[in-house]
Amino acid sequence: MKNKKITYTIQLAHLSFLRNTKIIFILFFISNLLVNSQNSQLFHIPDSLKNKTYKELYKGLNLSYNDTLKEKIYAKAYLHKAKNENDTIKIANAYSQVISISNSIIGIKYSDSIIDLTKNLDHFEFPGFGYMSKGISQFNKGDYEKALKNYLLANKYAYKHNNTRHLFYIKNGIGSIKNLWGNYKEGLESYKSQLQLLKLNKNDFIYQPEVFLNILLNISSSYILTKKLDSALIYSKKGIKESLLLNDSIEYYTFVNQAGVIAYYQGDFKRALDSINKASPYSISDNDFLNDNYYRGQIYNKQNNDIKAFYYFKKADSIYNATNDVVPEVRDIQEYFVHYYKTNNDTENQLIYIERLLFVDSI
Repeated sequence: MKNKKITYTIQLAHLSFLRNTKIIFILFFISNLLVNSQNSQLFHIPDSLKNKTYKELYKGLNLSYNDTLKEKIYAKAYLHKAKNENDTIKIANAYSQVISISNSIIGIKYSDSIIDLTKNLDHFEFPGFGYMSKGISQFNKGDYEKALKNYLLANKYAYKHNNTRHLFYIKNGIGSIKNLWGNYKEGLESYKSQLQLLKLNKNDFIYQPEVFLNILLNISSSYILTKKLDSALIYSKKGIKESLLLNDSIEYYTFVNQAGVIAYYQGDFKRALDSINKASPYSISDNDFLNDNYYRGQIYNKQNNDIKAFYYFKKADSIYNATNDVVPEVRDIQEYFVHYYKTNNDTENQLIYIERLLFVDSI
């Protein structure tokens, strides 16, 4: 996972109301250095690189990923060679194989370039990859309808060529959108079919422990959303077991936290709080911290501990104020404060949170 240039970068997000809703799975985004290299006719390949093969240039690109200047030279040389030889696939590879996290606008722009370049080809990777990467960018922008449209186009090409790698990640994207739209059963079906693909392709490079653990988490989260808590707990326990076998402490505590959330919905508040508190020091994202405090607030609120409930909801709300990331829990937090300030006859703050609640609803 550290070598970001050798193969696909996997960023499978926990796409449910329990985790960060921003997707992250296979990314073939185009780096800014390739934006500048569109005018490759102005670039002169260094003598040391002129006779290099694509394989050698690609290897050099991988080995220089910590050296921005050297990386740029190899990338430009690769693209220049592909354009000089008018090799469509190699040009597309120059855009897709130099992986860099770029913003969604650039991602969409260069995904379109890949599509335009390869749309008339009958190729295993292209133009399907272009549609898939465009869907990823649109998802990250929040354009879910457009993202789904491009995932479905990519899905068509993936089935046509039996491209199991593309199918695998497209199912993740579709499952994420379904859950965000409240089609939880369909989201669950997508994740379970993704798990089945993984099991059928255990010798393929897509089988990586981190990927397997994320699928287990997504399935567990989907079962929570469909209110099948016993099934959710089964997959959470599988995740705990597998992460222990892999000695993966980060994922272990993620599943411990998940077990705590399940316990909350089962009404076992003591076990829920114990698990969430145990896992909380290992949370790594803003949304993780927001969720930890959100569930603590909910637990204490149900136990009529007004002081602690207010404290933890306030902490969760401060994280939302800092990130402006409207995850579904944010609505409950605003609703809590509307009720809290109404009960305490604080009209001024009540109106503030009513406005915030209306804003969240509009999102």
